[in-house]
Amino acid sequence: MNKKTLAFLHTSSQHVETFSNIINGLNVDCKVVHEVDESLLERAIDSGLRASLKRDINSQMCRLARDGAAVVVCTCSTIGAIAEQSSDPNVNFMAMRIDRAMADKAVSSAEHILVVAALESTLQPTLQLLKGSAINANTQVQITTVTASSAWELFEAGETEKYYQCIAQNISEKHHDYELIILAQASMAGAIDYCRAIPKTILSSPVLGVLAALEQLKNPSQ
Repeated sequence: MNKKTLAFLHTSSQHVETFSNIINGLNVDCKVVHEVDESLLERAIDSGLRASLKRDINSQMCRLARDGAAVVVCTCSTIGAIAEQSSDPNVNFMAMRIDRAMADKAVSSAEHILVVAALESTLQPTLQLLKGSAINANTQVQITTVTASSAWELFEAGETEKYYQCIAQNISEKHHDYELIILAQASMAGAIDYCRAIPKTILSSPVLGVLAALEQLKNPSQ
């Protein structure tokens, strides 16, 4: 019996190792494919989500499906809403965004939520995602967003640990009025290791998103 294929569309090559480690740690029986296209995020930052970019996101997601993936996950929160809507009349697959499972868990766990992003372009998509999750869950939440100043420059420079530390410092300064903190980008997950002294629930998307994707792969009717 052929193994089912789970594909990831990344906008940073650093995510390949991150998500490979998660998959390996879960000891799952499926084929995994990673596709990296950094230009998708670059274009979103430079010009917004224009029609041409939306077409290219759909094209990338659908190509992975045509190559055999039953589930295709976009790991970039900035373009996740577009990727999640991807479809191809000639192939049946599930398009997912990595942060939906995190958002669903957040709105069911807390009323006062702080969203922390390293990249400002991620804030609005994450805010819209949380609002949608709250509507679906028939609950009300109060959401505040903040950008971790100077963090993204560290990420782009490859200063990963300093990137995490910068995010953690921002959380330490701003967490007091909130029950739960969301790390809006998959790249931010490692910052949790620097937040052990912060007595709040902090959610990141990679593990939750992978588990949701694997469940979809296992039970495609859900």
